[in-house]
Amino acid sequence: MRKLIVFISLMCCAAQVVAQHIYFKGRYEYQHNDLALNYGNLLLPDGYLLYGSIKTPMINEYSAAFLKIDPFGNKIDSLIINEPNKLIECKSVFALQNGFIAVCHKGSNGGGNRYDPYIIRLNANLDTLWTKTIVFGSDTLPFVSGAIMCRDSNLVIFGLVLDSVPTSGGIMILKIDTLGNLLNFKSFVFPNEYQGCASVDQTYDGGFVIAGSSSYYHPLGPGYYKDIVIKTDSLFNQQWIYPFGRNDADNGSCVAKAMSDSTIMIYTPIPIQAGVNPMREWYFRKVTYTNQLIWENQHGPAEDIAWPRNLVEVDDSTFYVCRQFSNNPKVVLSKYDGNSGNLLWSRESRVGCGAHIGGSLNYVPDDSGFIITGFYQLYGGGLCPPDTGSQDIFVIKTNCEGFADPPLADFIPFSFPGFEVVLDNNTMYYTSMQINWGDGDVEYFGIHSDTLISHYYQTQGTYTVTMIAKACGDSDTTSMSVVASTLGLDENDKLKIKIWPNPTDNEVSIQFNELLNEVNLELFDVTGRNCLTKQFLTSKTIHLELSGLNPGIYLLRITDQNGIVFTKKIILK
Repeated sequence: MRKLIVFISLMCCAAQVVAQHIYFKGRYEYQHNDLALNYGNLLLPDGYLLYGSIKTPMINEYSAAFLKIDPFGNKIDSLIINEPNKLIECKSVFALQNGFIAVCHKGSNGGGNRYDPYIIRLNANLDTLWTKTIVFGSDTLPFVSGAIMCRDSNLVIFGLVLDSVPTSGGIMILKIDTLGNLLNFKSFVFPNEYQGCASVDQTYDGGFVIAGSSSYYHPLGPGYYKDIVIKTDSLFNQQWIYPFGRNDADNGSCVAKAMSDSTIMIYTPIPIQAGVNPMREWYFRKVTYTNQLIWENQHGPAEDIAWPRNLVEVDDSTFYVCRQFSNNPKVVLSKYDGNSGNLLWSRESRVGCGAHIGGSLNYVPDDSGFIITGFYQLYGGGLCPPDTGSQDIFVIKTNCEGFADPPLADFIPFSFPGFEVVLDNNTMYYTSMQINWGDGDVEYFGIHSDTLISHYYQTQGTYTVTMIAKACGDSDTTSMSVVASTLGLDENDKLKIKIWPNPTDNEVSIQFNELLNEVNLELFDVTGRNCLTKQFLTSKTIHLELSGLNPGIYLLRITDQNGIVFTKKIILK
């Protein structure tokens, strides 16, 4: 049954097209006051398909939920699939020639632990073509965690399976075709333990690698987990099993990925003593298909509990992971060297004032960027946006360097005696930077921790300094005048201008270090069109109203009473 829903809000979303890349951060809700869950995203030719579930208020009933957005984050279509007194959650979606196939699980409201695999076939317009429930024996209680599409176009579903009288539980893995027919089933059960399956991937020898965690009974009580990785052949027959952890530890969960060089990458938190300290470091282990160690690498310092979500290999020399944090409102995307596991960079992204949960990562080949989706629980209050209900979906689109914003060139100049000018570098979201000092000298910089960049001029005078910030083929340029003299700070105090807040919702304040008799302001949009012109007399602080303008990037040009020009980029949310 199809139910079209009204798209309530897309908040905190400002899409900018700069050169070839698209950046946006989106916050969505399916229906007002619903509890929204997101388990992943699927790349489409015309955007992205987000999938998960929602919970109807006051009713213990989950419905499968789908949201289609365009490359800029704007909603195209949405869909909810529900059945009376049923709990349906969509865990994975795959594109077929003429539509989609969704892997869910379905349980009964109050029906215990039974959540049978539930397959939904959709056409390209998100119309439901058919559904199918895969039922096991009456004494088997399955729970679906996710699915993958194999190279033969069949699907492998994985998760947890319990006995009806639960003394132990195990990892469930089954294979179906795209008509929902069961081809193979296997469970891995260990006495007195409960296993959860976090990931499954198909190896290039036709087999599979399974990763998860095991909760085991410990004399000291509950809360003790160890990680396990299992390698199977194409029929799910176990070839080897590798356990991580120690007897007094909480190891969390791990992810295993079949790499293109016919190896397996294992990504897991380092075991910590249960109940002692919730901080973790990170551990990578690269092995052959026979579990021979190639290399291992450990990362620190320890951080807030941050569960591994998924691992993406872009080429045979680099891979990327996305982590969620339990207490901080951020998602972290990190890039690693595939030959050593060394960290190359990490980028933090935030959407709102809530704890970001999830962080499903996908590579976007069109611009070599990344799409990250999940859900977050709102904190509310203070500077946070209004609470839209319970949990909202978030989407973050980055460029190839993991930045969710285009390059932003920005600096404040200071002059010192002896023709020295120092730039306070406030540039953001860049990987390389060029500074033309206006005297024929050009310098190039990469990302560095230095915020102060100095230059010595040969002669006294006024020079135009131009800075160009670059990342992933995108660039941003800003220029302003500086004065080199023997007097230094006294002569150049007029260049000190403070502008806040930036980004802004509707107004910026401009403060000068001295009272000026006349100030001219001009505001230009990205096309060069003059959007605003103002003249102020006898001013030291100016409040500039921008509420009538559309959200976007603008260039503010300030000319003081002496004809000195100052330019500043303004971001209007």
